[in-house]
Amino acid sequence: MRLAFHRQGALSLKGVFPRDLIQRLKAAYFDEYAVIDKSTRFDVGDGDRYMCTVEIRTPFDHALLYDSPLLFPVLRSILHNQVIIQSFGIVSSMPGSRQQQIHMDHPDLFKELSGFNKVLPCYALTVAIPLIDLDEQTGTTAIWLESHRDPNLVPGQESSNNYEGAILPYPQAGDCVLWDYRTFHSGTENKTSRERPLLYLTISRPWFDDTADFQKLKGRFPLILSQGFIDATEEKHLALFPRAKIVGDT
Repeated sequence: MRLAFHRQGALSLKGVFPRDLIQRLKAAYFDEYAVIDKSTRFDVGDGDRYMCTVEIRTPFDHALLYDSPLLFPVLRSILHNQVIIQSFGIVSSMPGSRQQQIHMDHPDLFKELSGFNKVLPCYALTVAIPLIDLDEQTGTTAIWLESHRDPNLVPGQESSNNYEGAILPYPQAGDCVLWDYRTFHSGTENKTSRERPLLYLTISRPWFDDTADFQKLKGRFPLILSQGFIDATEEKHLALFPRAKIVGDT
């Protein structure tokens, strides 16, 4: 799996999480986060796709989300046992949302050495966990395999097919998709009348800090832990969250 990920820049894993856990997470999202005023969430589309940080407390504190025996050995293999959780949240595509702009999750580390960036090992990756079954109507995330090594694989603005060369995985609730932070991808249209919520974790090497997507000084924290979670969690697991903001239980 590690070699496939390094070569392709993405990986799909089936049946990583129990479906009943995903159902609980989906219910909690709609009860607690979908009702938040959109003006307080992060717009990652054109007013039709939003991101919010999710506080790690019940039910989002389930051990499988930070110590899955099916997922985390793969992550540790990819990152050579240098693993922390950088962020934890949900991106939701609203009903009728359009295609998201094709993008990477972080700009090149060394803009003056673009060729060098292509040969670097993976330093951060996204784990995307859909909270509903995805299909052609709900939409998904289009991924351009190997684009972390060759950006020329991504179609230009003049292309008549915005998904030319991409794969369109349709994971089910309980599955997840991983992609390198440098791999180009794009949320596709949501043709249904319901939201398409996607739980995400950013996993990285400890030295990396994503300052592009979050501005902590403006209150946009990528990772929030409840004090109750800290009190109930083993030290070896808390080491995965070195940069989290800690809040009292609500």
